[in-house]
Amino acid sequence: MKRTSLSEMLSVNCLEDVEYHLYENARLFHLYSKSHPTPSFNCSGAGARRFDPIKINGKIVGSYYLAFHHVDAISETIMRKDTDGNRQFSIESNRSHGFSMVDILKPVILLDLNKIIGIKDILEKGKSSYSILNALARTILIKDPAPNPYFHGFIWDGYQRSEPGNRCVVFFDDRMSADDFKLINTEDLTSLHGYPMLLDASRALNCPVPPLKDILK
Repeated sequence: MKRTSLSEMLSVNCLEDVEYHLYENARLFHLYSKSHPTPSFNCSGAGARRFDPIKINGKIVGSYYLAFHHVDAISETIMRKDTDGNRQFSIESNRSHGFSMVDILKPVILLDLNKIIGIKDILEKGKSSYSILNALARTILIKDPAPNPYFHGFIWDGYQRSEPGNRCVVFFDDRMSADDFKLINTEDLTSLHGYPMLLDASRALNCPVPPLKDILK
């Protein structure tokens, strides 16, 4: 019954048409705030993104955003477009974030939002679509409840790079936990390994960054 109800809501014949599988040991990238441990879910209720904060039955559902590629992890956080479509590099934002790589410790099924008629266009509208997508996500989580959900999270093509295949993922703490992820490595973006990743994003996003010596001042 739950599968039928969810299929009808998403306007698909069957849920298999909109699912995306990630298997055990799949590796993902995350830019985390140094004021919080990693991996961890944002349960603050202070988010202002597509899929957080979400409140169900008076409780905040924690979110954990990741990306398939380090450039997308950076583009969706510290190198985001402003209202004019431009990007600015902030030394302070860079210093307050770290870069992490995690492996998923179990197979998961994600809802591929790009496969759902109507939602793809909404995803491409940036911040103006956040309230619509937030309400949609809340409805999906209610209709596909934990502890035995069909979907463990969502996947979509990131808006910040606006190129097909640059995938972003969000998991929710009512169906996943920090224990479902293995931390492989963390890097400071001003380290010998982290700064080249920052330069990759700078080139891909046309967002100039200063020399490392200037960041370290």
